[in-house]
Amino acid sequence: HTEITRGVALIAAEHPGARFAILLVASIAARVDGPVVEAFDSLRQVFGPRFARSSLLVLTHADLLTTSASEYLAGSGPAVADFLSQLGGAPLEICNR
Repeated sequence: HTEITRGVALIAAEHPGARFAILLVASIAARVDGPVVEAFDSLRQVFGPRFARSSLLVLTHADLLTTSASEYLAGSGPAVADFLSQLGGAPLEICNR
């Protein structure tokens, strides 16, 4: 956490008034589950409670899906559903083909 905080402080000093966005990148090929949620929770501890509104989940390998990303994520369990409800917008899907 120390390195993230230090890096953000350096950027903020160089660019006063800047807005930051956090992109959480996860692959459809490797389930969106506990480790993704845990990484999000760690970042929230560093950046504070308003962090989620400035965050976006980017899903790679969306071309592997046989359903919509929403349907795929709905089957990932309550922890993932809670995580998604806190984000500033719907997940962004990227096809790798």
